[in-house]
Amino acid sequence: EETYVEFMKLRKVSLKEGHLEPYGTAKDVCEGIRARAERDRDVMEKGARAFVSFIRGYKEHHCTFIFRFQDLELGSLANSFGLLRLPKMPEIKRARQIQNFTESAADIDAIPFRDKTREKQRQKAMKANAEKKAQEMEASAVQKRNEQKQKKAAANEKNVTGAKRQKMQSRKDEDEMETEYRLLKKLRRKEISEKEFDIATGMEEDSASILPKRNKNKKNK
Repeated sequence: EETYVEFMKLRKVSLKEGHLEPYGTAKDVCEGIRARAERDRDVMEKGARAFVSFIRGYKEHHCTFIFRFQDLELGSLANSFGLLRLPKMPEIKRARQIQNFTESAADIDAIPFRDKTREKQRQKAMKANAEKKAQEMEASAVQKRNEQKQKKAAANEKNVTGAKRQKMQSRKDEDEMETEYRLLKKLRRKEISEKEFDIATGMEEDSASILPKRNKNKKNK
């Protein structure tokens, strides 16, 4: 990037080298920023956003013959921004290997905002997200169980033998005969009319069910 200094001189722009003596060495400054990021979420998030912005601006710079992204030392750059973790971004994902960077052992989710109002809002949002995630997981588990039950029922239905099917049909026929016999007894005792008997046994169709209505009235009496 030193070539860029000469490039700017051609454009009548002079650049001077800065010094960090009052703040210590570059390493001291980077470690200080990182230490603050581990205590204050605001510093951590600002560092991450600045890093992402720098990377994308560097890669999209028009002077690609000077700013060669493939030669950029991503690890050292991440240290200079005080990053605790490398952000998830395509530019980093495609990088072959990142050297000179070690992730912080700090629990990222536990790092608070020094601003109490912002921290309170963050905690509230985290709680809401956790509840939403738990509900989604529960709904997914219920759906999965239902699908498994349906598959099992379908498999059982498929595995029913001819003899079992015949037995099940016979039982169904017996139940229907027993129901008709009870209705016939009611008809003989004049508890229901012939029309009601025909409707109940399926011999006559009617859009309105008479039997339940009659039984309900009888119960109310």
